[in-house]
Amino acid sequence: MQKLTEMFHIKKYLPLTLVAFLLAAKVVVAEGYQIKLSLPEQKDTRIYLASYYGDRIFRVDSTETDAQGRATLAGDSPLDKGFYLLYLDKDHYFDFLVGNDQTFSISGGFQNGESQNFSGAPETEAFQEYQRFLAQQRKIQMNLQQEMQKYHSNPDSAKQIRNRMMALNDQMQNYWDKQADKYKGTFYADFMRFMVIPRPGKINVPARVSNPDSVKWAKEYAFRRDHFWDNFNFAQEGLIRTPLIKNRLDTYFDKVLIQNPDSIIGPAKKLIDKSKANDNVFRFMADYVLTHSANSQVMGMDKVFVKIADAYFLNGKASWADSTMMAKIRNKVYVTRPNLIGNTAPELKLPNAEGQYFSLHQVDAKYTILYFWEPDCNHCKEQTPVLYDKVYKELHPKGVEVYAVLTQPDEKADWQKFIDDHGLYDWINVWDPDMISNFHALYDVHSTPTLYILDKNKKIIAKRLDVNTAGDLLEKLLKYQK
Repeated sequence: MQKLTEMFHIKKYLPLTLVAFLLAAKVVVAEGYQIKLSLPEQKDTRIYLASYYGDRIFRVDSTETDAQGRATLAGDSPLDKGFYLLYLDKDHYFDFLVGNDQTFSISGGFQNGESQNFSGAPETEAFQEYQRFLAQQRKIQMNLQQEMQKYHSNPDSAKQIRNRMMALNDQMQNYWDKQADKYKGTFYADFMRFMVIPRPGKINVPARVSNPDSVKWAKEYAFRRDHFWDNFNFAQEGLIRTPLIKNRLDTYFDKVLIQNPDSIIGPAKKLIDKSKANDNVFRFMADYVLTHSANSQVMGMDKVFVKIADAYFLNGKASWADSTMMAKIRNKVYVTRPNLIGNTAPELKLPNAEGQYFSLHQVDAKYTILYFWEPDCNHCKEQTPVLYDKVYKELHPKGVEVYAVLTQPDEKADWQKFIDDHGLYDWINVWDPDMISNFHALYDVHSTPTLYILDKNKKIIAKRLDVNTAGDLLEKLLKYQK
């Protein structure tokens, strides 16, 4: 063994820069990660380490086991806190938590979620114990559900089973609370706390209220809207590296909040602003809301997209967004902003085949169907006759008009033939031979047919509906007007 005096003399005569380098290297190793694996059934096998980012998974590292199934995953930089997977393939993997302590060992196999043992990292070990506890609770829950199916017709038995289910939920709640307190200040504790969804207490409604159920619902809704994220530590970056965060965000935006853009914009901004406590959490939340609103199948949610883009992306706050991403966002906002539901429809003054111009805003009707189509589009060939025969003929006497725009100026002959073949003479059939109206951008016409419904003041009240849905909606609107 080298003597301390010898080590001192060696260090003494090393150049200062080299000494600094060695000291720095030592610190980096200490701050890195080292995961020792002992997987006897996986001999001479490639093992992969991957991390979660929301519900997505990214490969981080890999190693090859020796003839005894031993290997080490190591790096000079620490792993980001979060959930990780050790996997062989899509059918053989298991999750584990990485917190502050990143020098630990894993032994066992890939048979099931309870066949691994962790040692050397308290948070990681605690999470494994939680996984085992959760597996036991799930078994009990499944048994209770089976009992409920068997005894659901017996009121007394069903009540007892429900009470046992409630007790099971209380056990989970107590477990989360105790673990959060025991490991306070750690990522694991923040995860345990986040598992608890705040619930409204007993809501008292004054006896004089004539609609107590409505008042109670409104108060419960306000509580869920305002307190859903109370147990989320916005400064804890590790929470965005768990699959739970995507599930919670989907629940909040799809189930908790009223599915109306004006009911979502405020809570969305509040959530994103709170996430500024951590740059990466801020990025995750802003990206999620922008993408979720862009991909939503709920009509009108593009308003959320525009508002979030304005508030966090187009003003330069999204420092992570590169030029390609920003160009896509700007373009989508450009073609979406003019045709948001509630806006006055952009004016169009277009000629028919004979050159007579017609103003969209001058159409005298209770409701106007603005219909963009082309005669060679297969879907248009199917939907256009239905729009005329099943919707227009029935609703025109009640105050519905159709302003139909040909989208391809080089198809004039086919357009006129289609009109003749199907007798669409009652419509206002127009086109843009010189393509100067910019209707493609004003109404985001990137596919055909594209259909809008306007009220008598030419305010957009619905968009991108199929023909049958448009007909059903118009019937309801006309009936309501009576």
